[in-house]
Amino acid sequence: MRRTGRILVVDDTRTLRLKLAGAATALGHQCHSVASGAEALDHMRSHPVDAVLLDIVMPEMDGFEVLKAMKGDPALKDIPVIVISSLDDTESAVKAIELGAEDFLPKNFDPVIFRARVNTLLQKKYVRDAEVDYLKQVQKLARAAQILKVGNYNPSKLGLREISERRDALGDLARVFSDAAQKVYERERRLRQSIKTLRGGFGLILLGLIWGLVAPLSRMASGLEAHPFGMAFWVSLLSGLCCVGWSVAKGTMPKPREIPWGYFIAYALLGAAVSESLLFFVAGKIEASIISIIVVLEGFLAFAFAAFMRIEQPSLSRFAGLLLGLLGVLVILYDKFTGASASALLWTVVALLIPACYAAEGIMLAAKRPEHIATITIVGIMQLVAAAILLPIALSTGQMIYPTAAPGALELTIVLIAAASLSANVLFLQLITNLGSVFTSQSAYFTTMAGIGWSVVLLGESLNGWIWAALGLTAAGLFLVGPKHEAEPEPPAALAMQEAPQT
Repeated sequence: MRRTGRILVVDDTRTLRLKLAGAATALGHQCHSVASGAEALDHMRSHPVDAVLLDIVMPEMDGFEVLKAMKGDPALKDIPVIVISSLDDTESAVKAIELGAEDFLPKNFDPVIFRARVNTLLQKKYVRDAEVDYLKQVQKLARAAQILKVGNYNPSKLGLREISERRDALGDLARVFSDAAQKVYERERRLRQSIKTLRGGFGLILLGLIWGLVAPLSRMASGLEAHPFGMAFWVSLLSGLCCVGWSVAKGTMPKPREIPWGYFIAYALLGAAVSESLLFFVAGKIEASIISIIVVLEGFLAFAFAAFMRIEQPSLSRFAGLLLGLLGVLVILYDKFTGASASALLWTVVALLIPACYAAEGIMLAAKRPEHIATITIVGIMQLVAAAILLPIALSTGQMIYPTAAPGALELTIVLIAAASLSANVLFLQLITNLGSVFTSQSAYFTTMAGIGWSVVLLGESLNGWIWAALGLTAAGLFLVGPKHEAEPEPPAALAMQEAPQT
């Protein structure tokens, strides 16, 4: 089936424009007419044109000048031109062809010859357009090969989707390229995800070992008659000074007006002022190993908060895990109810607020963290804000701890707790940034195991059967809750490798 060409007629005489337009339209082509060379150039630059029927003698800009302008414009130089003029001498014909015209006809042309030459000209134009398009597609394939050569196998970066839709050998080659790149890309993506998971798992273990040390150290400090608010103040102050000092030395400390103070006040309350004060109060009332087991609730509460806030979709298995975790806490409470004093029961219930603070802190950090502030700087500002909150509380309650000339066991314990808190907070925030709040909250399991181990080693504590049962229930529940799969964005679907007839 013959294609419909888009022909531009350029002639300053209206009757001749109508004659040429009528002849071209009779051949089944679309035709547009203009009366001057300037109009012709404007039309060609703003509309697609397949061929031009050009008069030579025109006022202001004649046909020769139009040909010169087209030859000097990369966007117009490949449009074929038939010069149709009353100047039928050889010299004019030669000049027109030298300037780029494809053919030369007199205005009293024979309709049969006109039809043959116009259709032949258009056919050559279509073939040339196909060749140019083919060369462009080959260049795209060459660029894709270069991209693959440097190791970038992401199919979306190859730019082969349009070529792959061709039904010829070039399209087949593009589909082979895309399919092979997709397979390699997915394999590398899975490998990166595995490495990320392994690194995350190692980070969780390290975080658990560090954080698990805090409860036994707090228990030891309570034996030295340390005041909870005073301890919380010094731990926050020492941690904050270390982080901020590092940030100032590295030049990463933001200006005061760039700091979102509301965020840091909430972070300080959840991450230090409330949670650490609660921990130091509770450590003097119940065993460190019990605190460590209760802390495992962080993983369950983080999932509950995330599901409630629609950060993650709830599932039946995760809900079952949440119930198992709660059952484990009930076993601990039952063990405490059996022959325990009202005070011990109260402090065991109060201890449940500690993982709630940690879980809320993790969710808030994942959702609201200021991206323009470095991790260690965030921890430092948070700890100093917490110290500012705790200082008047410690002074007004008479729980302030004043340094002595000769530091003793209490001061050493506070420094150790501050070091552990500093390291754990920095690592915690880094893991949240890379792995998400729910995944990072699974460090509570390792914190529990490490806390029990540290309690046995440092304090000589032991666990009865009920506590071991509670630990088993919470571990099973934590397994069901599990971390959210933090996968990379899926690459584009592989292009279908379908056999197609070649054209």
